[in-house]
Amino acid sequence: MLLVLCSALIVPAAVADDDSQIVTTRIKYQVQVKDSLESVKQTLISSLEARNYMIINVLNVQEALQTRGITTGKVQLIEFCNLVKAYDVTRTTHEFELFAPCRFALFEDNGTTTVMVLRPSFIETALPKETLSKKGKAVLRAFDRDMRDILTALARGDF
Repeated sequence: MLLVLCSALIVPAAVADDDSQIVTTRIKYQVQVKDSLESVKQTLISSLEARNYMIINVLNVQEALQTRGITTGKVQLIEFCNLVKAYDVTRTTHEFELFAPCRFALFEDNGTTTVMVLRPSFIETALPKETLSKKGKAVLRAFDRDMRDILTALARGDF
């Protein structure tokens, strides 16, 4: 009986959602799609903009490293923010700025692109509980759903 109880408390490090192929951990969402990094990047940018997120920067890590004589695979970062949502969190918890802007990390290998994003629900656990407002918590939870929905749509090819 005790063994059954203890084994029920063990939480897997990563869970793949069979329906969408998203790997979910406490820290991140991750998905792999059989498409080029460039195509995935454009899809993510369009999806973010459709949800009122501003694209702050797109960093081509591979190109930047090549200028320094380092050869690497295709890697890009999409930095984004919704300033109104961010304000709702930072007006009581300035530490949120340490996580902003948020970013998708994209890696391409043999025609498959891996996309990762830090979970806003993880950010919530890292922020001071005594200053994070109820509205700030709600914003972070909605933001977490947005990231999951975007990656679910990407994995299903719903764009």
